[in-house]
Amino acid sequence: MKNLNQIIGFVIMVILIASCNKENPKESQKKTPNKIKYSSGINPNLVFENFDTFPLNKKIKIEKKGATTKSGEYYLDTVYSKLHNSKGSLASVLNSVDERRVQRAEIALDIDNFIKNDFSSIAFDFLVPKTFMVDDDNNRRETMIFQIHSEPEKNQTWDFYRKHMPFNRPSIAIYLGKKGEIYYLSLRYGLNGDDGLEYENYRWFLAGFKEIKPEEWYTIKLGFKLSLNNTGFIQAWINGETFTPSNGMHNRVYGANMHNNALPYFKMGLYRAWADTHKHKVFYDNLVFGNKMEELLNTQELKMIGNYPFVPFHL
Repeated sequence: MKNLNQIIGFVIMVILIASCNKENPKESQKKTPNKIKYSSGINPNLVFENFDTFPLNKKIKIEKKGATTKSGEYYLDTVYSKLHNSKGSLASVLNSVDERRVQRAEIALDIDNFIKNDFSSIAFDFLVPKTFMVDDDNNRRETMIFQIHSEPEKNQTWDFYRKHMPFNRPSIAIYLGKKGEIYYLSLRYGLNGDDGLEYENYRWFLAGFKEIKPEEWYTIKLGFKLSLNNTGFIQAWINGETFTPSNGMHNRVYGANMHNNALPYFKMGLYRAWADTHKHKVFYDNLVFGNKMEELLNTQELKMIGNYPFVPFHL
């Protein structure tokens, strides 16, 4: 009987200990973080910036707290961050003007470290608010929101570069346009000769077009191989759908995309050379750099929207 009582006592003790260790479902729910789709540690081969706080990612090398100029400004903003589990985003703003001049509110980055075997890949989220309006005579005019821009070769000055460069810059660019009530993104690609110079007959072309809706985030992913000849290419997706056209095997668009032997740099933010009486603002978030398209497309944490089929290629 004594042994039986000891066994019963032991069983009761085990049950009590187990019940004490069992978490209350509500408490357990509190301790479980919200499942997010982006993480600063997603992949050691990718460089990630979520625009939550300054200074920004050291590898991206933007430390100042925004910038204000006569054209406009860029700064960290939280207005639209609730739409996709982000604490902040980057706002790019151009002020209203009544006379034509170049206006810009951009961040510029050296991407040499994100280029391998002449290849680089970039992803970012983009949103245009419904307050983005244009004057009637600017209907269908476009504002640049992203560009891969050439720069002087080693031992050349910017003055020499501007004076002797036979191409208009950049060679890869994404534009935001508005036609009536329709918003759209267009991707321009290739060499664009400057008027009156030796390559004036070269013209870049429309490599992608997509209508978008205001107040919605779009995930834009691009891969490009740099080249002075037609071995260069661009491929792009928006929300998992091809932005550059697919031929059934891949969605690469080929053509030269370098103006000289210097590696280009990256610019993100509003840029335009026309006047408008409206103040323009757009938002960016979750900027990612890599040099392997497979990693950028197939890393699960990066798939905010859509699936990204990828056809491997040899560089």
